[in-house]
Amino acid sequence: MKNRSYTLFCVIFAFLFSASSWGSKVGTVNLNRVVMGIKEMESVREKLKAFHMSKQMDLKKAEEKIAKVHKSFQKKSMVMNEKTKMEKQKEIQAMVIELNKKKYMMEREIQQFGKNAQAPVMNKIKVIIDSISLKESVDFTLDTGTGQLYYAKNKIDLTQKIIDEYNKKHPVKAN
Repeated sequence: MKNRSYTLFCVIFAFLFSASSWGSKVGTVNLNRVVMGIKEMESVREKLKAFHMSKQMDLKKAEEKIAKVHKSFQKKSMVMNEKTKMEKQKEIQAMVIELNKKKYMMEREIQQFGKNAQAPVMNKIKVIIDSISLKESVDFTLDTGTGQLYYAKNKIDLTQKIIDEYNKKHPVKAN
């Protein structure tokens, strides 16, 4: 992780240095700091925290149920025959597998909830980044944490030109 962050920092630094030698004016923004500093995000964080806690409670109940079944199994296993033991063990394993699936789905649900809850604020932030970037006459604005481009003065979609050039230089050979 540190290596990736260091590499990202070096790339951004090199890009900013070379961009300034072109005469370009580069704006930077620390989006994490912006998000943490916006008062409206406090209520979003509280909603996310409450949602997360409710999901954690559901998970805890399922874990407690498995623990109870497992404890009961341990007590009774001494008097069970081998077939019944195996069935109970499979039942407990199935419960654990189901719990793991539930954990995975819960994490995805929490991520989606957070994304949806933050979207209106993030859209407003993007409008403000564009506005301030335009006002400050920067050519483009980058997030200092991720290197993501948030604003570009002159946007040109090069997608089709790149596809055409690639296909021209690297044609697929007929079989």
